[in-house]
Amino acid sequence: MNFKKVAKIASVVLALLSFQAAFAWDGSVVGTVLQFDVVTAVGDAPHNYAFRVYLTGRPAMCTGNVNGDNSWAYINSDEANYNTLVAAIMMARSTDTRVRIYSKIDSGGYCHLGYVMVNPPY
Repeated sequence: MNFKKVAKIASVVLALLSFQAAFAWDGSVVGTVLQFDVVTAVGDAPHNYAFRVYLTGRPAMCTGNVNGDNSWAYINSDEANYNTLVAAIMMARSTDTRVRIYSKIDSGGYCHLGYVMVNPPY
């Protein structure tokens, strides 16, 4: 089997796996990072939606039983991979690179960032 054929098959398999993963999320949005907000460790932080990300055009980050503004998704600073996700989003913003953001609606009705793809193929 030649390399091009293997690469094409691998691309199809990855796309199918990504579509399957998307069904487990309340939101899957592609775009460029418009802005991000960072909340300091005052009051309820790190549980106060510590890092919030918005995409250009402010599309809905998740759909369903959302509380108020769903144009942003968040991750709290005490969560696993917080530093890595924040670094990836900041890098994407500084280079104007597209991202795909997957999120779930949390118990308070806000879009909780769960997975980020930088420069997604689709």
